[in-house]
Amino acid sequence: MIKTFESYDRQELLDAGIVVGNNVLINRSVVFHNPQNIHIGNNVRIDHGCLLITGKNTKLTIKDKSHINAYVSFHANTANITIGEEVDIGIFTVFFTSMYDFNNKKPRTNNFISTIDVEDYVIIGPSCVVLPGVVVGTSASVGANSFVKSSVNANSVVAGNPCKLIRVKK
Repeated sequence: MIKTFESYDRQELLDAGIVVGNNVLINRSVVFHNPQNIHIGNNVRIDHGCLLITGKNTKLTIKDKSHINAYVSFHANTANITIGEEVDIGIFTVFFTSMYDFNNKKPRTNNFISTIDVEDYVIIGPSCVVLPGVVVGTSASVGANSFVKSSVNANSVVAGNPCKLIRVKK
């Protein structure tokens, strides 16, 4: 793999406690919280400015051949996030595993907490927000600036705020 920016050495990542595969390219500006709970597969690229947060009992998994563009944030501090194989996530996208329950009179209690699963061969455009409990099905595509608050079926193309089905791939 060609290095076009300063990247972590694989051994540095292993020494930090990250489970990491071979041939990974991770920019040095990427920030890890609880790195021992981060699992990165083979041939993964993570560009500059990304934030990978896990809690003490949660896990972030990025499987083989996936590309995480710049300034993507994973907030797996309350539940697991799994990114499948050959997934491309656009710049400035954010994943949240918890959010406030705004129907509660005490908004800092009874948060909605759930996992996020992005299956294989998914494309998520830039500046998307993915909320807790979402599953993005195999080979789905999410358009730029989409607000993903419910699951996306396999082979679907969705976009908007909130995202809606545009078409099904043939």
